[in-house]
Amino acid sequence: MKIIGLNVGHNATACLFQAGELTHCVSEERFTRIKNFLGIPIKSIEWILKDANLKASEIDRVCFLGAHAPLSASLPESNFYAPKKNKLGIISLGRSFAQRISYISPEIEKQIAEKYRSLMCQRFDYYFKHLLTILFDQFDFRRDQIMTVEHHRAHALCATLLVPWDEEVLVFSCDGEGDNLSATVSILHRGKIQRIAQTSAEDSLGILYLKVTEYLGMKGNEHEFKVMGMAPYAKSDKAEEVYLILKELLWFSPEDPLAFKARYRMPTIEKRLKNLLYRKRFDAISGGIQRLTEELICEWVKRAIVKTSIGNIALTGGVFMNVKVNQLLGELTEVKKIYVVPSCGDESGAIGAAVEGHLRFAEKHAFLLKPLKSLYLGTQVDNNLDELLKEEGLKKRYHIEYCQDIESRVADLLAKGQVVARLNGKMEWGARALGSRSILANPNNFNIIRIINEKIKNRDFWMPFAASILKERAKDYIVNPKNIDAPYMAITFHTTEMAQVHLPAAIHPYDFTVRPQLVDRAWNPSYHKLISEFEKRTGIGAVLNTSFNLHGEPNVQNLKDAIHTLDHSGLDYLAVDDYLLTKRRA
Repeated sequence: MKIIGLNVGHNATACLFQAGELTHCVSEERFTRIKNFLGIPIKSIEWILKDANLKASEIDRVCFLGAHAPLSASLPESNFYAPKKNKLGIISLGRSFAQRISYISPEIEKQIAEKYRSLMCQRFDYYFKHLLTILFDQFDFRRDQIMTVEHHRAHALCATLLVPWDEEVLVFSCDGEGDNLSATVSILHRGKIQRIAQTSAEDSLGILYLKVTEYLGMKGNEHEFKVMGMAPYAKSDKAEEVYLILKELLWFSPEDPLAFKARYRMPTIEKRLKNLLYRKRFDAISGGIQRLTEELICEWVKRAIVKTSIGNIALTGGVFMNVKVNQLLGELTEVKKIYVVPSCGDESGAIGAAVEGHLRFAEKHAFLLKPLKSLYLGTQVDNNLDELLKEEGLKKRYHIEYCQDIESRVADLLAKGQVVARLNGKMEWGARALGSRSILANPNNFNIIRIINEKIKNRDFWMPFAASILKERAKDYIVNPKNIDAPYMAITFHTTEMAQVHLPAAIHPYDFTVRPQLVDRAWNPSYHKLISEFEKRTGIGAVLNTSFNLHGEPNVQNLKDAIHTLDHSGLDYLAVDDYLLTKRRA
């Protein structure tokens, strides 16, 4: 069985399952060099078919995230934008009018919203047909290969790759919106999933967080993590003021204790937020929305556990990119086990859609789904690396050295305080750099934060870096009494005193939490060896790890991207497989 999963829209992604195993997964941004690329993942599909040596006709199913084409399809920046006249042309005008009227009359706005939703369904159908036309023209897919998977069902099904087959778990899916929903609660057991609660998009906690992010002058659907990172700096009394304001906007439905209910439609909450949050401090707003999110999500989970008597939980959907929320859930006494879907925004929905394809296509063999392990599912470092490194212009700018033990060479540089970029083996999939496309540094040197930010990343000053920690050293550095697995940088932990001494540059400088990648030797032997060599030289069983990219760009994919990043930053060293490139000084 060969099944392709697709997320068409924000952060477009494609994946491939073969015989129940996820073998390929990549987001289109890595090929287009447009961060969170919006549209059809055409280049990703092309690479998957080529790398797997498959023809489109050999694919059993092509599974789309979402029962309808995404709303983002209608945006001009999408690569399958197609304007349509007549009554659909009034949709953007209707949306703008709804935002204005909502401040005057919620009831009238609700009526407009119903009409708007009806028109949007027509638009969804139109764009999906247009999407299929493009795919059929570009590839040899057939209509009988195509299936769609409801948005939050796809999110929830991602958990089947993390949870032991015989274990019963509660799956919580929460994001901005998808197929007119923003959150669901389901029970997963042996590949079967039963939804027990759902929340409409109009009552979306994810949209509220997004709108607050935009109110603060940042990009919605991208910079929410910056709001989360600022939250610990807020004075508690000032954050409390904002929290009490926001608390009046969203609570639990009296009809369904596992569903959220908003005072106003969240998609048109902007003007109210401007009025409610006027002259409130940036950090206080961050602290207030983060506290509300933590409180609502924790109460949501506790209510579901009480109702079902199931203490194992799985988290999926973009809201659970909020690693601090995940930490609090892991600490709840009601929670026995916690599983967090890696990179659980809509990019992971491609995986969930493909899982549904597998379960439907091979219902009698559903148990053959193989557990998700490492995320090194992308492109390899260039096959013709030796030839590329001989390019004359490159030699003039860089000293190129072949190293029989590149891991020890890099460890030497890190121990001496240097910052080294790493391009090695297969690219990791998802939002987190996991050592194959990473910038590495000594986590013991707090000043390295300023160096990396000023020379390379232009990162906001309050944002912490992450740590790649040898799995066998986890107990030395993180407080983890439940032994929560943390290989994907999807959850934070409180740190030990040793971590605060060894890793000051890789933990949050205010609350001393860490977002770790616990590095397993079996999953990435070369990266594990590098950190082990660093440990031999320093006694520290971890390195600072941040994504290998310039500010505003996606993580690098190949040597060309890596050299571009070096040429336009203060980076001096690049380890490419067994080669070390050192920038020549004039």
